[in-house]
This record gives sequence, C-alpha cells and structure tokens, in this order.
Amino acid sequence: MAESGSCVFCRIAAEDDRAEVVYEDSDYVCFRDRSPAATHHYLLIPRIHIRNPGELTGEHIAMVEKMGEIAREILAQQGASPEDSRLGFHWPPFLRVQHLHLHILNPPSSMGWFARHLLFRENSFAFMTHAAMLDRLRSML
Repeated sequence: MAESGSCVFCRIAAEDDRAEVVYEDSDYVCFRDRSPAATHHYLLIPRIHIRNPGELTGEHIAMVEKMGEIAREILAQQGASPEDSRLGFHWPPFLRVQHLHLHILNPPSSMGWFARHLLFRENSFAFMTHAAMLDRLRSML
C-alpha cells in the first residue's frame, strides 16, 4: 500500500522505519511525534498513501470519522483528556511529510506560544481541525 520507499510515513506503516507506535490496526498507525509540540503529541496516519488533506473528498468521510474515533481512544489510553485536545490536519505547504496525518495534541495549554497560536491555530490558513475537515468533506456531497 505504500507509495514508495521515499515516504517516511509509508515506511513507518510498513515497519521499515522506526517510530514509537502507540496504536495500529490493519488500516491505521499512530506514533509519537518526534518533535512534540504538546505533552501528548501523536500522528495518526492511514496505511494507504494520501498525500495531503487537499486530496480528500466526500468519499473519505468514513475514514476521517474513524481517525477521530481512534484519536480519542488513544488519548484515553494514554491518560489524557480527549475533551481537552486539539485534533487537526496541516495544509500544504505547511506539511513536512507528504502523507495525510492527523495531529493529536493534548493539552493545548502545554503547547508553546508559537505552536498554539500559529502552527496549530485552529482553522487557520495552515491547520484545519478534525471537525472542520468533516464539515468540509460533508459539504462536497
């Protein structure tokens, strides 16, 4: 399912590259961010290669909904509050890795000013929340 050996997230999903995996199933893998912006900072990826959130359509609603469910489960398993979290996707060109990934951040109060107000600012030019992404995809139907 991997795009090629060039995508680091595809390699992590295939277990060809190292990451601290906190969750995996047949469709998704979640691992700790190597440069965490919050006390709990995880990246949840689909095993299939989708370059970025701009490639998502209404056909991806179930996948994005499932990603949100998994994110909340992971936070609960890690002892974090799913209610006090920031879940979202970066838009190009604000992606370091061209593979769809949901940022799971908890608590937002543990983030520095730059991360909280710029890099992971809710529904900004760079970052769209999980809920806003679902609204966008539903509007495509």
